[in-house]
Amino acid sequence: MSQSLRHEQQILQRVEEEGEEEEECWVVGVSYRGRIRLVQVAAGLGVEELRTVLEAMFSLTSRALALESSDGVCSPLSLVTKAPSYFGQRVEPFRLIISGNDEEDEEQNLLNEEEIDDDIDPQCRRTFAEIMESDEMFREQFGDDEFHVNEFDVRRVCAVFFSLPSSQFCKMTREIYADCVRQLLSEHEILDEERARAVLARVWVAFAECSRGGIVDGAALLVGLTTVCGGDKKLKLSESFALLDTNGNNILELEELERYFYAVFLIAREKDPKAFSQAYPTNIGDPSVLALAAATAEDCFHSADINHDG
Repeated sequence: MSQSLRHEQQILQRVEEEGEEEEECWVVGVSYRGRIRLVQVAAGLGVEELRTVLEAMFSLTSRALALESSDGVCSPLSLVTKAPSYFGQRVEPFRLIISGNDEEDEEQNLLNEEEIDDDIDPQCRRTFAEIMESDEMFREQFGDDEFHVNEFDVRRVCAVFFSLPSSQFCKMTREIYADCVRQLLSEHEILDEERARAVLARVWVAFAECSRGGIVDGAALLVGLTTVCGGDKKLKLSESFALLDTNGNNILELEELERYFYAVFLIAREKDPKAFSQAYPTNIGDPSVLALAAATAEDCFHSADINHDG
């Protein structure tokens, strides 16, 4: 018996033992080239219908075939429709496997990334002057160099957010974030809880104002959070790497590296906007942060590519 067939039988057996509500819908996290989307799947959904939805979500010209878990196990779309509860209960998103040459899909996805700002309500954005004003008020109240929550343990922060269902982690709302913050504050001995709450609120705002409808990518947000937590720098980098390595190949690809720098630059701008503007005088405002992250990632990517294999 092949490994994939054994895997399918194990999943179906587990679902049968637990009982599956035929009309119940499950939200499954799916990633493709560093982009994460959510799809609702109900038991009995047609395979072709699911395939059509996935291809439309990622603007694919190639055929969607399967979902790959973080431990490298591939499941055909037919299995997803038979056992949606199994896939909906996983915290980590599944990587979408497609057929054929995906160069056209990569080009289309790059175009989609360039258009991302068109989906953001400009009224939700703060101007750079407003960011500066917010920082000045924070410094007046709490002092300089206080934009941190050093009492938070990075491992515990990640554990709390990872305990969320994949549907909530991949598409995080302010309410979900607030629940996680409350749990973390109750578990840690905070010297100045008011200051900690102010920092955590500004972290949320930095990402929420640059998102679609205030729905935030949990992985990017968590990378930003690690920068204001205490702990070893190598540990923070390790956690960030694991968060953004969405295809589980233990290599940060260009799109994943862009997400890392975007999260770090957003927090750097929030933490000290004046210093950020001096370091990057032509890169003020979110669209430029996005461009700065892309340029920095590409520079690092090519510098590290010593054998020129991409």
